[in-house]
Amino acid sequence: MTITALPAAPSRSSPADFSNKADALLGALSLFVTEANALAVALNLASTTANSTTSLTIGTGSKSLTVDTSKSYQPGMSVKIARTASPSNWMHGDVTSYNSGTGALVVNVTTILGSGTFTDWTITLSAPIITPDPIVLPTNHISGLGLSHAADTDHDITVAAGKARDATDAADMVLASALTKQFDAAWAVGTAAGGMAAGEALAFELMILDVAPGGAGWAAGDTITGQTSAQTCVIAKVLTTTTYYVINRSGAFTLGEILTNGVDTADQGAANPTFAVQTGTLHLWLIKRSDTGVVDMLGNIYEISGIVPTLPANYDYKRRIGSLRTDSSANILGFDQFGNTFMLDTPIMDIRTTNSGTAAVSRTLSVPGGISVGVYVSVYQTGFIYISSLASADVAPDINGTANPLSTASNQGGMRGPIMSNTLSQVRSRSSSDEDITIVTLGWEDTRGAE
Repeated sequence: MTITALPAAPSRSSPADFSNKADALLGALSLFVTEANALAVALNLASTTANSTTSLTIGTGSKSLTVDTSKSYQPGMSVKIARTASPSNWMHGDVTSYNSGTGALVVNVTTILGSGTFTDWTITLSAPIITPDPIVLPTNHISGLGLSHAADTDHDITVAAGKARDATDAADMVLASALTKQFDAAWAVGTAAGGMAAGEALAFELMILDVAPGGAGWAAGDTITGQTSAQTCVIAKVLTTTTYYVINRSGAFTLGEILTNGVDTADQGAANPTFAVQTGTLHLWLIKRSDTGVVDMLGNIYEISGIVPTLPANYDYKRRIGSLRTDSSANILGFDQFGNTFMLDTPIMDIRTTNSGTAAVSRTLSVPGGISVGVYVSVYQTGFIYISSLASADVAPDINGTANPLSTASNQGGMRGPIMSNTLSQVRSRSSSDEDITIVTLGWEDTRGAE
């Protein structure tokens, strides 16, 4: 860059032209300052601009690369590492260290754009990137994320876009667009992909043995093989030494054959192990990877893994966003969601019995297990009946309300709810006389993780 020469300076020894030279010098200073500043910028740029052929993958964290030597990088300087061929792929951070003799540069990258692994980089001085404090969702927040049946109404669920605070109140989880998961397949990331946690299935059966296996016994994850039939199943959960929840049964076992997990055997003698498909609870979770920010949905079966699902690798945040029921054909029961309200498409008659007695009875209903929900039921009895939460006091029905003004006794029938269930899907009924009783489950209220 060229800097225009300044005119001769004035001198008191030459008073005749002092004023003219002084005016000329002062008039030239403005251009001189502009050109000098531009030169300084160019010199600084040259000392803080470098190239590198180090192979780097775009991402945050400490990045080490070899650049040109004799540069002026100092710890704390903000730099941008951009791919030379496509500058829209870049990393930005502060210099940790620089060796001007070897060109070894270490940068703590905090902001990125783009992705990929490249070997052509241009490193330049950059202004710091000021990141505003993120807007943190309130504790227990959930909005959107409504659930509905997808094309395969028996097995697939779509979750709408939305956002939620995770269960530990440590992270926000934002689902930018709707996602459909298939719960008759093992979980895989993305929409139109499997949704079930590892080692679980909608179709799980109760297997009952004649005798317990010998040796150390069987454990969850064991593959059980019939030595005659060559049929197999996988242990999902051990209930007792002779009762197991199993998945992925390949066929019928042969009468009297020996079953083994490859080490420990059970001789069934003259009987087959019996199998019965179980109804259950499908808990649905919004899950997130903190390293990549990817948000997805996962399902687990409460009867197999309880209320704490096994997350896929690298996923470290979760939030329950709903819970559904499955039937004895391993299908998800039809439902409609309205905010926190889930109503069954077809109500289920869970209780129909004669001679109800007058003592309190715990009634198991077709609502999610492992959590407490507010149950809606339709009740019929020829006498008076009080449906209540097992967490509440046991009181007798009273049509007049004088002995128990809090009871909601009724005869002949009517809708009741929400009545809080326990984690075993139970509520309490108590009748005024020994009569017929019918309880039909209509739906439930679910806080969706905001317990």
